[in-house]
Amino acid sequence: MTYGPDITESLALQPAAEPVLRPRRDAPVAVVGAACRVPGANDPSELWKLVCRGETMISRVPAERIPGYDADTARTAEVHAGLLERIDTFDAEFFGIRPREAAAMDPQHRLLLEEAWHACEAAGIAPGDLAGSRTGVFMGVNASEYRERLAASTIDAFSATTVPGAFAANRISRQFDLRGPSITVDTASASGMTALALAVAALRAGECAAAFVGGVFVLCNGVGETVYRRARMLSPGNRARPLDAAADGYLRGEGVVCLLLKPLETALADGDPVFTVIRDAGTGHDGRRGGLTSADASALAELVIRTVRGAGLEMTDLGYAECHSGGNPVTDLAEAAALALAVRQDGAGARGAGPDGALWLGSLKGTIGHLEAAAGLVSLTKAALVLQHGLLPPVTGLDTVAPGLKELAPAVRPVEHATPWPAAPTPHRACVTTFGVGGSTVCAVLEQPPRSASAPSAVHHGRFLVPLSAATPAALDRLRRRLRDHLVGRTPAPGIAAVAWTLQAGRAPLPARLLLAATGIDELIDGLTRPAGEQEHDGPPAGLTGHQQALAVSWTAGQDVDWSTLWPHGTPRRIPLAPYPFEPAGHWLPGCDAPTGPAARPVRSQQTATPALLPEPGPYDEGALRDTVLRILATALRCEPEALDPHAQLRDLGLNSLLVAELSIALADRLGRDVQPELIYRHATAQNLITALEADRNPA
Repeated sequence: MTYGPDITESLALQPAAEPVLRPRRDAPVAVVGAACRVPGANDPSELWKLVCRGETMISRVPAERIPGYDADTARTAEVHAGLLERIDTFDAEFFGIRPREAAAMDPQHRLLLEEAWHACEAAGIAPGDLAGSRTGVFMGVNASEYRERLAASTIDAFSATTVPGAFAANRISRQFDLRGPSITVDTASASGMTALALAVAALRAGECAAAFVGGVFVLCNGVGETVYRRARMLSPGNRARPLDAAADGYLRGEGVVCLLLKPLETALADGDPVFTVIRDAGTGHDGRRGGLTSADASALAELVIRTVRGAGLEMTDLGYAECHSGGNPVTDLAEAAALALAVRQDGAGARGAGPDGALWLGSLKGTIGHLEAAAGLVSLTKAALVLQHGLLPPVTGLDTVAPGLKELAPAVRPVEHATPWPAAPTPHRACVTTFGVGGSTVCAVLEQPPRSASAPSAVHHGRFLVPLSAATPAALDRLRRRLRDHLVGRTPAPGIAAVAWTLQAGRAPLPARLLLAATGIDELIDGLTRPAGEQEHDGPPAGLTGHQQALAVSWTAGQDVDWSTLWPHGTPRRIPLAPYPFEPAGHWLPGCDAPTGPAARPVRSQQTATPALLPEPGPYDEGALRDTVLRILATALRCEPEALDPHAQLRDLGLNSLLVAELSIALADRLGRDVQPELIYRHATAQNLITALEADRNPA
């Protein structure tokens, strides 16, 4: 039995009659549903707990996870990253996808499909209710390591539709029968946030009534890891230390984020939960001011200011910034400097709206790694949680603030310790910044949900019907336990009416069904504690009368019912509840072993450094340092040493961030000691670099 297209078709694949929406160009946009799966967390609430614990989910990557990794070329013997537990599994049967096609599908597309379903559920919207609607799909995907594996393994007819990036968005549109724009975006690590900006613009233009936004990355090939390590982008010591004095590069991570967006006005009118409010989202590029692989502070500052003002705000209205910073000392400082520039444009003494009058800086990458195309969206998810909880969690991996960042205080300050952010008369606001390796930049401004979105609904009394359904009895039992665990100990406890209405109206009615009746949350928890086989009977709960009894009989018999008839005085606002428990099975490349999960993870806030493959001392003429540096520089620039002016600016000579990495490796090989790219960045000319190397060799 399959449940994919059949589920959607059973929910009426009919074009929805929708008015043409024309929200104003600066209309706020609500995130009504948020779903994620990252190392150590399977939903936003688990992500928040992980962040607050200060743990890192970065650990050693098993060699079989990254075939093709070349340790000699990469100059690092051991690879660390943030890994998902499984990337080879997928509930193909649920979505009506045959095993052969499922095995050919990029795992990134499979993850997006499952989390799109969960984003619907988090919004309290039954996925079938979107069928035929002008709902857009905007996905950020910038790499497919599975496609690289597939090219070396088995290519068949399904390969045409299972790995191209376009199908990351297109498959969701088809699966849910959505009629709005369906676009996959690639702006490198800015992909997910670029997709968000496009979705916000489309909603404001009336091109779609709602929009899915997602980003994803899966690590399953060693080629990219080798390339990035050779380019000195990744930490040679396998330490993720954002904003730290000892930062020496970032580390990669896997994960997926999917959000469901609506215009805020529409979301409030529809009774949707509001996860966060997007006041504005803007995109840009460094132009020629930045390198292809490095950020420019002034260009990013301009984007931040433009986006904040586009939201009708000033920088002094923001109290928190979730940064792209992952541990690259150059780009981390450039991003922090950009935010400080943006704050100070309101005056030399301008301050932020956070605790102690600062704009506080955070970063998630020390916790789960850099999620490539999904990095910006998971940062946005964390920033939204910060606004919800009124707490600034410390940056995992930050021990000693980098000296350059200290100079930016008090305008901006990294979060070193858990810092409460008390409620204020105006809503808390934050920004999220991200940039891609090619120079694309994105900024989003977030705001706490309006109080009306979280205020308790009107009081409802009585006995409420609480329906649960799943594709199979086993999944139903897992859903029962998940919902119980979700409700136990939650503070404040959700109202029984909101729980009942969300499960009545906001979930797909699937074949395996259980119906409970309760007058309060404690009674519902008690009912959920008993396995389905131990319920009073398989039919409706006992003691129902009249219309409740009639609906219960119909629903438990497998029929669709109109639950709204139980709410003559209006329905409560829907709320996020436990997500559906998919039943994943293994689907991987034919003839290839399924990838393993991460090695044992540490529970401390820092990873133990692992040795890089440092160069063996080579022949070095003590009296010819100047000639050595100029020859290596000339080789990198493909010119003659005599043509180089040692006093010329290295940038003017054409030395970009990639050539800096190459130059640092060549100098290390020649001089017999490690030469970090930061040493080259700090010295604008070849002569200055020579002087610094000489001083380092002969300290006073």
